[in-house]
Amino acid sequence: MSLPARIAWALELLAPARGERVLEIGCGSGVAAAELVAAGCEVTALDRSAKAIEAAAARLGGSSRLICGALETSDLPAAAFDAVLAINVNLFWTTDGAGLAALRRTLAPGGRLALVFDAPGEAQAKRIGEAVGANLAAAGLAFDLRQGPGRLVAALARA
Repeated sequence: MSLPARIAWALELLAPARGERVLEIGCGSGVAAAELVAAGCEVTALDRSAKAIEAAAARLGGSSRLICGALETSDLPAAAFDAVLAINVNLFWTTDGAGLAALRRTLAPGGRLALVFDAPGEAQAKRIGEAVGANLAAAGLAFDLRQGPGRLVAALARA
């Protein structure tokens, strides 16, 4: 099975290294998480949907920690992750950035963050990039916005 372009690009941008502790927010059925596990990462996958967590559990077969719940109310430990990945998680551009405070707390010093969005159109990609950028800046994170293939947009940051 070939990876969807958004997942392949997100993983390329994150550049996970063997042994890293990675949090995937909005893991869905676990496609990206499975790739992270295959790369030798210790993966924690979070999703609000119980059905998504069930599908991820079936795909990952116990190789990862799976959490059903919201990032903002999770009890994830502070500085626990070397890298965080989120693909098409609207929380980071449709809200005032409240989820970024929880996310920032979970990143280890020097940890990296890759937020990737597959926008329905070019204008939407620009709007998402601007909103994510404003939220990252408000959270005190230095970031880089990138345009990917098609309508993909990404925000990369370091703690």
